[in-house]
Amino acid sequence: VMSKYKLEPNQYITVVPSGLSSQYASNLSSYIRAWKELIEKLAKEPAILDKKIVLLGHVVKEGKGDDRNIIREIASSVPPEFESRLVPIHDIMLPVEARMILGSGLFTITGRMHAAVSTFQMGKPAISLSYSVKYKGVIGEGLGMKDLIIEARGDALWESGKIVDLVLDRVDYVLTNYDSLAKRIQPAVEENKKLAMSQIEDIASKLKEN
Repeated sequence: VMSKYKLEPNQYITVVPSGLSSQYASNLSSYIRAWKELIEKLAKEPAILDKKIVLLGHVVKEGKGDDRNIIREIASSVPPEFESRLVPIHDIMLPVEARMILGSGLFTITGRMHAAVSTFQMGKPAISLSYSVKYKGVIGEGLGMKDLIIEARGDALWESGKIVDLVLDRVDYVLTNYDSLAKRIQPAVEENKKLAMSQIEDIASKLKEN
């Protein structure tokens, strides 16, 4: 899957723009405009000028809520000078293929919580744009990564473009603290794997007894 999209490990960042725009802002145009502005500013970010930007749809389904709808909007208006660095992915892929792309990038920016979880499972940082308390529970408390969560729900954030500044600030934080974040991620993921396996074994034991 990496060779199919001409991707090299750690030579790109992955952006997962959620197709559930209404969870973030009531105005679709403002939502899309902010994502476009974010991509353009990421492309100009000095620390990642040599990196590609992958647009990955994590939830793919025809109609409303399909992440590819937002990806198409972004890709259709990217400035010509950035086209060679933008890799929009519209294909339907297996979960293991999506995880490979997420985990092989430098880091992820995502509006989909499961894309963040997959990135963390592969040992890489993920900046999450949160719209509900589930992000706080799973990523903030479960993985101890509350410093990588942005509370991103609200018209004011998207209409003013403030959300773009918040994301860029967090990108700078990730790049500055990359090694220390990586050291935190692995043990947190391993601990959660042990907890999950313990719960599975407990359920299996109860089923066997019955």
